Amino acid sequence: MEVDSGWVDCSRQAVEYAMDPRNFLNEVRIFQFEGLSFSEQTDNLDGVEKILYGTEFYNMKVSYLTSSGEVINMQEKYSDLILRGGRTSLVSPYHLASRIKQEVGPFLSHSSISGKVAGFEGLYNFYNIGATSSSEPMGAIKNGLRYAKDGKGASEETKRKFIIPWNTKERAITGGAIFIGDSYINQGQDTVYLQKFDVTGDSLFWHQYMTNVLAPYSEAKSIYNGYKNSNLLDISMNFIIPIYNNMPQIPTQSPNIEPNNFVDDNSKVYCNATNVNLRTGPRN
Repeated sequence: MEVDSGWVDCSRQAVEYAMDPRNFLNEVRIFQFEGLSFSEQTDNLDGVEKILYGTEFYNMKVSYLTSSGEVINMQEKYSDLILRGGRTSLVSPYHLASRIKQEVGPFLSHSSISGKVAGFEGLYNFYNIGATSSSEPMGAIKNGLRYAKDGKGASEETKRKFIIPWNTKERAITGGAIFIGDSYINQGQDTVYLQKFDVTGDSLFWHQYMTNVLAPYSEAKSIYNGYKNSNLLDISMNFIIPIYNNMPQIPTQSPNIEPNNFVDDNSKVYCNATNVNLRTGPRN
């Protein structure tokens, strides 16, 4: 059933597939389990730019519209704002750059960050925070921009904490990063996976960042590519991988990924036998 433009309810099989960490223990998709705190040792502008490569944010100076339609041109690039937002919020800027790509795509014209949506001119939401689904046309985007305007009726203390209103792109990038750090990473949801599937802490299951069940799967590849392009894959990394009780012996298979991509990215062999020897390398 379609719940918003282009979005449908997911199946039980899709949830079972996406929640099982065993489906993603490979070089690329494991990055949905990467710890997401800021690191002075690994986080830099070059890495952010390489994650943004292929988008209109790449190597681009920032400009934005005010509520009155005035164009403000900054001398800083998007990567500058993302790195500074990461340092302020103590959240990995690589994660922030990947999250922006996931949430608004590669184009600066996306409605969440265009500053042109009627009734919400001059407002920006790079991470689609508060962008809950709605039957209203552009409902999710408008809900996100309502959050950018006043936190959807948030207290003055909350608005100060998250630098609301997000009426400049820097306020939106940094304020949203503080929201992610304060609301998720510093609450024990320190991975992309745990932000989607709330299985930690005292209040379980309800505190999820995104509704897209395969968002961690998609973001993992963006994160991996950023590290790979920055020649950072050989650095020390921290992965937080949940282990569940009472899991099925064989993980649920993907219900809706192209078979060729699945073979390339998640090749598996299951054998219901005993005394099986597996080689660890080639043999003459």
